[in-house]
Amino acid sequence: MLGFSARSFTLRSVGAVTGAAMVAASASMAAGTASAAARPASGTGYSVAGSLNGVAATSVDNAWAVGATPAGKTLILRWNGQSWARQSSPAGTLNAVAASSAANAWAVGNLGSQYHPAGPHALHWNGTSWRRVSIPGVPGEWLSGVAAISADNAWAVGTHKTATTTTALILHWNGRKWSRIAPPAVKKLASDETYALSSVSASSASNVWTVGPLIAPAAGSQGGVNLHWNGKTWREGPIPPGPQNSVVVVSASDVWTSGCVCGGNPGPVYTAHWNGKRWTYPRNPFSTPGNGEGGGTAVVAAAPGAVWAAGENYSTSRSSFLMRWTGSAWKLTSFAPDSATFAGVAVTSASNAWAVGSTEAGKTLIMHWNGSAWH
Repeated sequence: MLGFSARSFTLRSVGAVTGAAMVAASASMAAGTASAAARPASGTGYSVAGSLNGVAATSVDNAWAVGATPAGKTLILRWNGQSWARQSSPAGTLNAVAASSAANAWAVGNLGSQYHPAGPHALHWNGTSWRRVSIPGVPGEWLSGVAAISADNAWAVGTHKTATTTTALILHWNGRKWSRIAPPAVKKLASDETYALSSVSASSASNVWTVGPLIAPAAGSQGGVNLHWNGKTWREGPIPPGPQNSVVVVSASDVWTSGCVCGGNPGPVYTAHWNGKRWTYPRNPFSTPGNGEGGGTAVVAAAPGAVWAAGENYSTSRSSFLMRWTGSAWKLTSFAPDSATFAGVAVTSASNAWAVGSTEAGKTLIMHWNGSAWH
């Protein structure tokens, strides 16, 4: 995965929202009931050596968390409504996961280690088992985000890096194979700027959003890119105030993204909302300079009536936070326990959400929201 600092950023492979960078996190959206969502209890935690970079959920009885182990193997955990269990998986690193149903999920990342990506990597869940699916790519490329729309429609995004250039990577699944899609030109970029992509989300085949950071040689500059797929073509949106790390699409008039206002240094976290006509930037507890050095690490997850964000706040010793959108403002709910770091969030309803990451000791971290508290 890549870490970045606004338009001028350095590439490195780290887990999503680990240390100073977050690249991908995907959120799956589905309906859920308050009574059903009360089920997760003492079995919600699962601790093994490694880090979790992303999480997706389709119901209170089905969720996936993915990442990597210190031994260089992908890490896949599944929630069945009662407990988490580890799934068999190959070598490599997984950076994001998305699911359209309990029988259709994608996990993407890269071959090789987190710090040495050796090409894009994709695994598919068919309801029974995970299998590796051939995906076009070359060494130096990695996937940071994935959106699963249906069994024959999925998108994956990431980064193509060579010794001299860094550009966006876009792939599409048509039910039979993955194909490379040429990233669109962004007119608002300067002649010496390019962009990468960190996250992708969709509510339908004709409503897909992807976001990422700008890449420019000028140190201290900042900015990001957001692109929209209308079913026929990708089109650029307005340049946000900083690099965008995460996007989640609830509907055509309800889209959330997150990032930071950071030019060469960690800066305040921001979130942005699309109402179908324009973007707004609601303030949050970490959006003021000096009150929250976010470092570009916020992740968003949403379902109808439920929006969560996780990220980094370098101005405190307990740096990783979770905050909830009340409908009019962001409310800080908790910090990660014991200097742990949140990497991804998934939500299916107001009473069912998951947050995953890693502890300072290098173990996986999983927490659940039951409508009133995280545990």
